[in-house]
Amino acid sequence: MEWLLSNGDVVQIVAIAVICGFIGFAVKQGSGNNEKVIRWVPVIVGAAGGVLGLAYKLVSPEYAGMDVFMAVASGIVSGLASTGAHQVIKQSTKASGTDDEDDEGGGA
Repeated sequence: MEWLLSNGDVVQIVAIAVICGFIGFAVKQGSGNNEKVIRWVPVIVGAAGGVLGLAYKLVSPEYAGMDVFMAVASGIVSGLASTGAHQVIKQSTKASGTDDEDDEGGGA
């Protein structure tokens, strides 16, 4: 974790998570909330995060301060973090009494 904070790559990792969140939202809305598609959203955003991590590594070789594998792995984790953040927000609004209409599935 030290390499992450010392190199200032936090912004890039957060950016990947936000982009993956938008991708997950687009997939969910584009599918018409189809349960079969929504079930695959975490896999889709994880893969998208890996691709974005690799793309950023190719553009900026010092990304992640490590090799290509670490760049892809941090991208995947960032993508999956977008799904986790969505679930935290959804569950916290559900607990506070505001019932969200998209309570189904693990979408972003």
